[in-house]
Amino acid sequence: MPAIRSDIDHTRDYADGGPTEAGNLAHLCRGHHTLKHATPWKVRQLPHGILEWTSPAGHTYTDHPPGTALPGTTAASLTSTGTPPDTRGPGDTRTPRDTGRPPVAFTPDGDPAPF
Repeated sequence: MPAIRSDIDHTRDYADGGPTEAGNLAHLCRGHHTLKHATPWKVRQLPHGILEWTSPAGHTYTDHPPGTALPGTTAASLTSTGTPPDTRGPGDTRTPRDTGRPPVAFTPDGDPAPF
């Protein structure tokens, strides 16, 4: 997804003291941003913009950034790898973690599903 269509997210939440600096900011699609704030999934940022997602079951998934878009580069050549699958079952009744924020209303806007 082009950065212009993504949300810039504080990996360690600003409200929890996370600094607004490159090593704590990540471009997330709206689905991943919602997933981070409205579910029990956790994310931490490793060096070079690599994100490590941890599922509620404790499984970790590493998401490497696609790289820098150079003139003439197509979006297909910048596809990220390592996106965690959705491991929740159809009967999953977990409640979103309490973030102190109102629930997020997610309306699909053509982006792929978060996981």
